[in-house]
Amino acid sequence: MTENTALVVGTMAHIRDLEEHQKKRRNEVDELNQEQEKHRVVKEVEIFHLVQEKKQFNEKVEAKKVNIAKDISDIDSKINYLVANLKALNKDIDIENSPTQDIEERRPQGLRTVV
Repeated sequence: MTENTALVVGTMAHIRDLEEHQKKRRNEVDELNQEQEKHRVVKEVEIFHLVQEKKQFNEKVEAKKVNIAKDISDIDSKINYLVANLKALNKDIDIENSPTQDIEERRPQGLRTVV
């Protein structure tokens, strides 16, 4: 009987050890779930900030594109205006029979250094 009692006591002790081990493992799973949730929240915040940054960047680029398109349009209208003025001025001038001016050689500006 003592052998049987020792076997029962040993089995009970082993069951308690397994239950404690099981409890520890469940706590580990709970801790991992909490860590996972914190990580998810942090990454969602980072993603939100990245999306906002992307949106702001795209808005700035679009504003620059609009300004550049406006500048291009202004330049185009100035070119058209100048071309029209040149056509009006050249209407009465006979280019082939008009005297030409001698084109002087361009001289660089600034200090003249001899090397």
